[in-house]
Amino acid sequence: MSLKIGLSKIDFTPPAPVSLSGQFRLRVSEGVESPLMAKVFAAEANGEQLIICACDLGGVINEFCNDVRRKVSELCSDIDTDKIIISATHIHTGPDTYPKRPLGFIEQKYLPDGVHVVANEEIPPEMWDGNKCRDYVSTCAAKAIVDAWKKRDECYFGAAFGRAVVGHCRRAIYDDGSALLFGRSQRPDFFDIEATNDSGVELLYVFDKNKRPIGALANVACPAQVVEDMKVMSSDYWGKVRDWVHRELGDDFVLVGLCSAAGDQCPVELVRRQRGTDPYYRRSDSYQMENQFEGAYEIGKRLGREIVERIPEAEAIMKNDALIINETVNIDFPLRRVSEAEYEEALAKLRAKVETFGTKAITPGQMSDIYIYAGSIKRYFVQKETNSVRGRVHIARFDDIAFASNPFELFIAFGNRIRAMSPAAQTFLIQLADGTLGYLPTKRAQEGGHYSAYVSSGNTDYEGGNLLVYKTIDTIMKMWDNK
Repeated sequence: MSLKIGLSKIDFTPPAPVSLSGQFRLRVSEGVESPLMAKVFAAEANGEQLIICACDLGGVINEFCNDVRRKVSELCSDIDTDKIIISATHIHTGPDTYPKRPLGFIEQKYLPDGVHVVANEEIPPEMWDGNKCRDYVSTCAAKAIVDAWKKRDECYFGAAFGRAVVGHCRRAIYDDGSALLFGRSQRPDFFDIEATNDSGVELLYVFDKNKRPIGALANVACPAQVVEDMKVMSSDYWGKVRDWVHRELGDDFVLVGLCSAAGDQCPVELVRRQRGTDPYYRRSDSYQMENQFEGAYEIGKRLGREIVERIPEAEAIMKNDALIINETVNIDFPLRRVSEAEYEEALAKLRAKVETFGTKAITPGQMSDIYIYAGSIKRYFVQKETNSVRGRVHIARFDDIAFASNPFELFIAFGNRIRAMSPAAQTFLIQLADGTLGYLPTKRAQEGGHYSAYVSSGNTDYEGGNLLVYKTIDTIMKMWDNK
């Protein structure tokens, strides 16, 4: 038998306060609710490698991924670092790993007429900045990858498919065709939810020589953002899933949580969403009340139970050998462009909004109000220097399963197209992997507008999404031809 698989996990929770990723304002962590983990699946067969590392982070920027690969090379020369997929579970309660970046995320040179952003929150001296967090977390992730590689042994594996409702589309559309992220469905002009959701759970289990389950990969179309606005370090619902699974299968079980295409998804259903200002009570899932750990526990139970209960399906078809093919594809995505008229409109709206502030020294919170305009202004100048943005995509075959990664917050429609056309028995989609290039919205979303579909929300447009689908499917098809 040539197939060997190794699994590992490591706690990379920083031992100091951090700036939490996500949101436009500074949020300094005030403690640890649950550990932040890196989980690794490492497989080798007939000289080919497939390594997947999932980290409890908001995203994995290029600098972080490069650091991880460099450190892996320094620790173990046997690993081909081009065969590693590094992804984020997309939490908003993990450390920022960015190098020092401008307040409000837009460089001063793109802000007109003396407008500048000033800090309005004191940074504690003990807080770790993005550089220190990136060095610490990348070191931990590299150690976990090497550990999984060194633990490779003859194993069995088996796949299964589950169902658990976790994600919902978070964009509402209205009679005039406009859209709002987290828009109110109680408005009289509410028309529909913009997209579907995906309750499917792709599962791949690993069994040891004695056919005992020792780990699993679980692919879920929803970011881990039940408690996204809290000021604590937390692995959100994935931590609760792990707790549930560990109670059933033991603490050594390694669960690799992978976020599928979910750029327009979240754990909150807009139709039954309960808000403090709503005049009517609505019965719904407990996690419809955001920023409460009760919701994370509910999803943890729902997903954890499904993962445990599907093991017999995988046991019934387990095998101990697999074909592995793993390719890295660099794609030059078309840069989403801004017209002269759009630039002038953004400039006028930014100036008008700044006037309402009564000062040109604006706070990061106020920056969120003008970010959409500043982003368009920046793009107008950036597009004079380049027409594309490069993204790294991994396509792999493992037996009859396909893995396809992308560096976007990919709207679910693109993921559905890939899965529907893929010849694989199962297709695991891994977003926010090997880079972070922002949202990739559909044409419908771009026309509807609002956050996640603005120019400032990403780098490419729906045509870039089409390109990703075609390139991914073409590569998968070739892996299945004559194999």
